[in-house]
Amino acid sequence: MAKIPYICLTNWIHLIGFYGTTYLFTLFILSLKDFDAARPDIWDLALWSIVSSLILMFGYGFKFLAGLYLSVLILDAILFKFSQLSVLKAVLLEWLLLSLPFFYWALKYDYWLWFILSLSFLVTQIIKKIKIEKLLNNVVSPYNILQTTTQEL
Repeated sequence: MAKIPYICLTNWIHLIGFYGTTYLFTLFILSLKDFDAARPDIWDLALWSIVSSLILMFGYGFKFLAGLYLSVLILDAILFKFSQLSVLKAVLLEWLLLSLPFFYWALKYDYWLWFILSLSFLVTQIIKKIKIEKLLNNVVSPYNILQTTTQEL
């Protein structure tokens, strides 16, 4: 299938989904903390969540993101070139295979962000499915597969 490189380009959506999920999770966690009995302003929390989410994602999670993206690219190439699965089944199989470590880490380390990231990965896989179907049905050109409108989300 000649469109496999373009299918692999649809994976950018996972980065946005993970950052948004990490931001909301961090905002929630920071709002629960008691900062010397003084409740911080919501705008301070929002700003600190932006910074701390970036640090969490690209500092702590860089190795994880690199491994995840490599795994997704390999699975995309295998599932869309060598299998006859529908797009929905292929992205759900990817989600299942790649979410198993999330579930394991959440239980082993008692860190619930992994469950939330798994749900985020499922949502972004569904968005990715929509983009792939449009690409395969020639609704969008491979050259503007990276563009997203708010109507698609």
